[in-house]
Amino acid sequence: MRTRMNHLSLIRLAAVALTLAVLTGCADLQEQLPPATTAGANVHPDGWNVPAASTFHGKHIRANGWEMTSCQQCHGALNSTNGGTSGVSCATCHSQPAGPNDCTTCHGGVNAAPPRDLDGTTTVTSPGVGAHQFHLASMTTGKLVQCAECHTVPAATADSGHIDASLPAEVPMNGAIVRTARSGVTPSPAYSFTNNTCGGTYCHCHGSFKNGNLTNAPTWNAPAGTGAACGTCHGNTAASTTPQKALPKTAAGGGTHPNYTQCVWCHDQTVNASASIVDASKHVDGTIQIYPYGGSFSCRHCHGSTNASPPVDLAGNTDRTAPGVGAHQIHRAGGALGKAVACTECHISPSGLDYTGADGHMDGAPNAELVFGPLAGKDTLGVTSSPTYSFTTRKCSDSYCHGSFKNGNPTNAPVWNGAAGTGAECGTCHGNTLGVTVAAKALPKNLSNGGTHPNDTRCSLCHAEVVNASASITSTAKHINGQIEVFQYTGPQDCNVCHGSATNAAPPNDLDGNSVRTSPGVGAHQVHVAGTSTAATVACAECHTVPTTLDYSGADGHLDAAGGSAELLFGALARKTTSGCHGSFKNGNLTNAPTWNAPAGTGAACGTCHGNTAGGTTAQKALPKTAANGGTHPNYTQCSMCHDQVVNASTNFVDRTKHLDGINQVYPYGGSADCSHCHGSAANAAPPKDIAGNSSTSARGVGAHQVHLLATTAKQVKCAECHTVPATLDYSGADGHMEGTALAEVAMNDTLASVITTVGSTTTQIIPNPTYNPADQSCSNTYCHGTFDYGNPSNAPTWTNAASGNCGTCHGNPATGNPLPPPPHSTNQNCGICHTFSGEPPIATYNSVAGTWSITNAKRHINGKRNTFTTEGPY
Repeated sequence: MRTRMNHLSLIRLAAVALTLAVLTGCADLQEQLPPATTAGANVHPDGWNVPAASTFHGKHIRANGWEMTSCQQCHGALNSTNGGTSGVSCATCHSQPAGPNDCTTCHGGVNAAPPRDLDGTTTVTSPGVGAHQFHLASMTTGKLVQCAECHTVPAATADSGHIDASLPAEVPMNGAIVRTARSGVTPSPAYSFTNNTCGGTYCHCHGSFKNGNLTNAPTWNAPAGTGAACGTCHGNTAASTTPQKALPKTAAGGGTHPNYTQCVWCHDQTVNASASIVDASKHVDGTIQIYPYGGSFSCRHCHGSTNASPPVDLAGNTDRTAPGVGAHQIHRAGGALGKAVACTECHISPSGLDYTGADGHMDGAPNAELVFGPLAGKDTLGVTSSPTYSFTTRKCSDSYCHGSFKNGNPTNAPVWNGAAGTGAECGTCHGNTLGVTVAAKALPKNLSNGGTHPNDTRCSLCHAEVVNASASITSTAKHINGQIEVFQYTGPQDCNVCHGSATNAAPPNDLDGNSVRTSPGVGAHQVHVAGTSTAATVACAECHTVPTTLDYSGADGHLDAAGGSAELLFGALARKTTSGCHGSFKNGNLTNAPTWNAPAGTGAACGTCHGNTAGGTTAQKALPKTAANGGTHPNYTQCSMCHDQVVNASTNFVDRTKHLDGINQVYPYGGSADCSHCHGSAANAAPPKDIAGNSSTSARGVGAHQVHLLATTAKQVKCAECHTVPATLDYSGADGHMEGTALAEVAMNDTLASVITTVGSTTTQIIPNPTYNPADQSCSNTYCHGTFDYGNPSNAPTWTNAASGNCGTCHGNPATGNPLPPPPHSTNQNCGICHTFSGEPPIATYNSVAGTWSITNAKRHINGKRNTFTTEGPY
């Protein structure tokens, strides 16, 4: 019994030591086991150490429910190296690190997963083998799967739930990856032992990730390669290309994934441009390995190159005719015509990516959304833009950028993917593409074609910050920038920006660039504004309204597109009633109408405005209308007499600023003291010189003036004795002075010439009637020259004959010069006897030797008094 018992104990111990060798995957188990012991009883049956034998110890252990404690009684602990009492250790054959407890003792080979399975099967069609190795070791399209993802891995062989004799193996699928929840989808993994399918897992979708193939349930023991195509989990295996197969459900299939097959754009850590896996560890790893978008600089990860705009587009196109490429670079990088346009002017540029497409980006729609920004929809001067883009015609219309602005071409709709250069001419947006020159093409609508822009093609005049004189863009940053970059006029000092030059604001050059005087835009501008040697400068405001600010709509009458002609709104000087510019003044040539753009010098002669251009001398040409030709101006050609502030005696200008200045620059007469300004000299106001400049007494204007005023033979005769001396000058001639007649009036309205005398003690009166005859220049019937008592009343001296008078001419004998009057006057030749005054020389002294008389007391001679016997009194 003992022997029996000992025999049975040895059998059990041997069985325990060899139990783990039964596992199908026992790769390290030695095929040639040590022979059974011969010492003592033969406790193991034949074939105990032969795996193929029905008596193999592994099969025995499995049949006994994996009970191995009896084996350990002889062979010691399973991992013991001394073999217990039998001296045979399990580790002798089970040399794995864990010895008989190693997973590969029962299943697996190169690793713990089948093949082999517990039955020793190695084909994948066996449920115990299936896709174990594909998941754990050979998968190239996804992260390798740990056993714990599908099974509970025991810490020890005898742990509950392991080697529990219930087949098949438990597949709880409690791992982190297989149950990964994303985007609101929570997996419910389950394995069907009936049809050997794996369902409800994150790994294979079956309803367990966003936009995946919800019905996908791969068969565990399907032939190798089955279900490996990308489309099995997400996409469509029937699609033509790998990217198409891999594309998750888009809006067309009831999903939300963007409709793009360029997986690499978002998943570049996982796949390449050919949709081949480049890092299997980042596929089916429980994480959406998506491109970490970091703002606009990241946009070119999907499209663009040097910047975020195509080319390349999302389809990989680089040709401009592709709608995804089109004119992106012209807008985004800028060109010769305009500044770079920000992406946000046409699209919403996301600050972060919502990969569901809720932000309008990557939303699965075939075309990019166009949401125009403030520049494209800019309103200008009452013109409202409503930009739209047609995906059918590929045209962009009603945008500020392309003509929807004041005086622009609002119907312009450029083709987005047209050939390079199409629509780039200035006239496409504003103006006329049929214009001959660039400037003509660029000219916005003016009055001639329904607009309000000035009809001037010199763009640089107002837009110098944008274009040059050749209408070429010089600052792309200031073109198509939402602002009217127009010259900032601050006042008249800026006028020469458009016309004129650095000298002044008047042409040349005119608005058309002309510089010759015969051009109407040039004409006589400089003659007026810069002045000449004959006239003062004329302010611009005398002919035009000079704006203080510019209303570019033309409402102020400036830049109003009125056919290119400037408005003339004449000012105060041109409208002056007495001194108009070109003859419309008193005694001027009222019909004079000079031609504005006549050649230089035409109409410059003095007579064009006042006088007669046919006159012989300058002074004659300058003489305004006199009485002879219907005027009132004095008939004197000595202009300097009255206009000495303007011209000199030679009729040359001495101060041009006082000519054509709106003021009649005439000598400021202040009374008789100023008479010598025109005639006479500094000594007195009587000639010489006369008004004609004569100094000889034979000249009518000179004559005996000085004889009368110097008082050498008689009392000084005042001017008023013969002329009316004006208190002021009425230059119209109404006062009888400077009235335009050739001869001065001789009025003799004072008392001296008309003194009435009585003859001796009688009552007989001598009454003068003084008269001057301009024909023979004689002065008759005057007290001064004989019409007095005892005088020669018939005496009529000639004004210009210096020898026409002696003492006898007035009283006495003119032939002899004897002053002795006729009886009853005394016959005494010595005048001084009777005509003398106490303390004074006699009026006249007689030289008895020579028989001549001389005046020795002039003030008592011809003074209107009876000067006899020391008595001066009236007659």
